[in-house]
Amino acid sequence: MRTTEAFSTDRSRAPICAPIIMPGLPVIVPVTEFRDVFGVALTNAIGGADVAAELKKATETFAPVLAKSEQG
Repeated sequence: MRTTEAFSTDRSRAPICAPIIMPGLPVIVPVTEFRDVFGVALTNAIGGADVAAELKKATETFAPVLAKSEQG
């Protein structure tokens, strides 16, 4: 059977593929805070700051926020 669609409309294989598409990263509930903290780090890095230092500082700043959100 040949189709002109980019993807098949057959959904019978979806349950088989579901585990493959699940990300291995944690779900970040406080997404706004994540964007704010890491946005500052990326902006500073683009502006010439040390990338590793900025990302380390952002990670340390965001870690308690993520931990709190994971506790419920």
